[in-house]
Amino acid sequence: MDAYVNGSMGKFDNEYFSIDDTECVAKLLMNRAFNKFELEDVRKLAAELCGRIHPYILFPIVSSQLKIAANAHDLLKIKACLFSICTSLVVKICHHYEFIFCFIDFDYRGRDSVLPPVISRITETIETVLLWPSMDGDEVSKAQHGCIDCLALMVCTELQALELFNCTWNGTSIVGEDGCSGSASARNSVHTYVIHQLTCDKNEFISSGREKSEANVPLPFRLCMANVLISACQKISNSGRKPFAQKTLPCLIQSVGVAKEPEIRAACIQVLFSAVYHLKTAILPYSSNLLKVSLKSLREGSDK
Repeated sequence: MDAYVNGSMGKFDNEYFSIDDTECVAKLLMNRAFNKFELEDVRKLAAELCGRIHPYILFPIVSSQLKIAANAHDLLKIKACLFSICTSLVVKICHHYEFIFCFIDFDYRGRDSVLPPVISRITETIETVLLWPSMDGDEVSKAQHGCIDCLALMVCTELQALELFNCTWNGTSIVGEDGCSGSASARNSVHTYVIHQLTCDKNEFISSGREKSEANVPLPFRLCMANVLISACQKISNSGRKPFAQKTLPCLIQSVGVAKEPEIRAACIQVLFSAVYHLKTAILPYSSNLLKVSLKSLREGSDK
C-alpha cells in the first residue's frame, strides 16, 4: 500500500523532516531513510517504502536530498536516495498512469518533448557521482553502481512512458528518434543523454541543464554509460524493446566503426551483444549490420 501523505510536506529540520507530526507517514519514512545515525536495516526498509510515495511528492524531495548528499559526499544518504528512486521507478509506472508526465513534458509550442526539471536535476547529480574517482569494491564504487541502475531504470521508464503517451493520445511518435540525433526532442531524453555520453568524444551537451562544455568526457564515465545500456537491456519490458532498439542500435553500430578509443569500441560491442541476447526479435531490422560488426570484430580481434 502506498505511503499515506497527510497535508503539507513541511520544511526540513536539520536537513531531515521533522517527525513531530506523527500522522504523516511520509515524513517519518524520509527521516528514517536519510538519517545516517539510523540503523542500516531501518534505513534500507524506510528507503524502499519511500519509493511507494507518489512521485510528484517523492522526486522533488529526493532530488534535493540527493544533491545535498553529493555535495557532502554522504555515500549512505546517496544510496538511500537512489534506492528510493529505483523503487519508485519499478513500482509506479505500473500503478500510476499520470506518472508518465514525470518523464514527458512539452515546450511552449507543444511540439518537442522536454525533460522535466526534476528528472534533469536527478540526472545531473548522478552524473556528478559517476565522475568521482573510485576503485572496485569501495563505497564510492557501490554508490556508482546504484547510479548506473537508477539511470537504466530511468531509460526503461522513459521509453514505457513515451509508448503509453503515444498509444493513448495518438500523438506523433517520438520513441523512434535516433539516439545520435541532435534534435531538441532527442537531446531532452535520459536515453539519448546516455547514448551521447558513451559515443561522443566531446561533452557537447548535457541533458541535465549544465552549460555546454567542449572538454573530453572521462573514459571511466563513458564506460559507465555502456553499463547503463547493458543494464537497461536486461530490465526493459517487452513493449520497450522495439523503441530501445530503434534508438540505441543504429548509433552504436555507427560508433563501432568511428570510435577512436579501443575501450569505447569494445564497450559498444558489449552493449550490442547484450541487446542481441535480451531484445530478441526487436533486433531483426539491424541483424545484417550486427552480423557485419561481429565478423569484423572477430577478424580484427580486440585492440585492448
